[in-house]
Amino acid sequence: MAFGTVLLTVMTHTNDLFYAKKGIELFWVLNAFRSLVFYPLKMAWPQGLTAYYPFPPDIGGFYRFECFCAATVVILVAYLLFRLRRKAPYLWAAGLFYLITLLPVLGIVQTGSQAAADRYTYLASLGFFLPFSAGVAHLLSYRWAPYAGLAFLLSALLGLGTTRQIGTWRNSHELWVRVTRVYPAENPTAYSKLGVAYLKARKYNEAQEAFTRACALPPPTAGPYNGLGMAFLYKGRMADAILEFRYALKLDPHLNAARLNLWAIYDSLDRHEEALDQMVAALSIESDSPAIYGNLGKSYRSMKKFGEVRKAFDKALRLYRQDMDQNPVEPVYDLKTGEIYLSEGLNAKALGYLRKAWNLNITNPDLLQETGEDFEKAGEPGLAKQCRDKAHAMEAGRNTF
Repeated sequence: MAFGTVLLTVMTHTNDLFYAKKGIELFWVLNAFRSLVFYPLKMAWPQGLTAYYPFPPDIGGFYRFECFCAATVVILVAYLLFRLRRKAPYLWAAGLFYLITLLPVLGIVQTGSQAAADRYTYLASLGFFLPFSAGVAHLLSYRWAPYAGLAFLLSALLGLGTTRQIGTWRNSHELWVRVTRVYPAENPTAYSKLGVAYLKARKYNEAQEAFTRACALPPPTAGPYNGLGMAFLYKGRMADAILEFRYALKLDPHLNAARLNLWAIYDSLDRHEEALDQMVAALSIESDSPAIYGNLGKSYRSMKKFGEVRKAFDKALRLYRQDMDQNPVEPVYDLKTGEIYLSEGLNAKALGYLRKAWNLNITNPDLLQETGEDFEKAGEPGLAKQCRDKAHAMEAGRNTF
């Protein structure tokens, strides 16, 4: 079963395996030994549990020493269990069960940026807990009262700890605040995720602070700077937003999210040639995006290049229709098609698609706000109000922190 899991992972995580294109890194192997010790320690003393365990910024020095010590412990324990395989075969079997079920997710070949994950131990932990439970049952057969009391106390303490830990999964804010508290100085991913949660809750000052913390942690990556630019954008600080988006693109020229954000700013400032340049560059990276072609058409229209407008909008519509064929109940495609017709002044056609999107029961508040704005432009204030009211009700239920 473990071998089959490895095959399925390789087959379904092809894009994620870019980590291993240059071969297996030494620190991945060392971290695998560290994980073999890390997980049992968390099982025995479940403190400092988080949704995300990062690699430290410096994978040399003390971290490598820690990994070498863990490798020594693993080898010594494996040797001891092997020597005891005849006297205590259940220990040898438990050790093998733990190792084999954990092997596919030890990260010898990385498919993500995490050093470890609690979810990887759901099956592997049985290698420890079943012998432990059998031992407790054996002791209860002799003197049940003290051991039953101890088992009850242990269950109560672990139950209380579980209840507290579940609370950290109440929403994205609580989840990533927890991660940043456990790893405050080495986790830009957690600060970026926290920033995204604040953006969705429209808490832009807090989002700016979270993304700033992410940007301050080495090495610099494009995602946090793009997030910081979005915080500035929502706060109306256009010049600062432009600087952050440009720096994000300097770090990662393939980050089209930053180009789309720059396009929105340039378009709002009537800097249409610069907006157009961003969409042309974006198409060289992602040539089948209807959103990019739609923005391209809007820029051409602002520049009065009407022949190019028709080509861009026609291409956007063809791509949206392809998406609708694959996802016939997805409202976003009808919404975007309606927006394209709306931008061309074809309000009647636009309304047909906007009503189709609305009838598909949109459940995303941001999408509902967008639909309401489109209905307003198309001359349907009643439907626009219904969209806005539903979006506000959803926002009120979502922003619980």
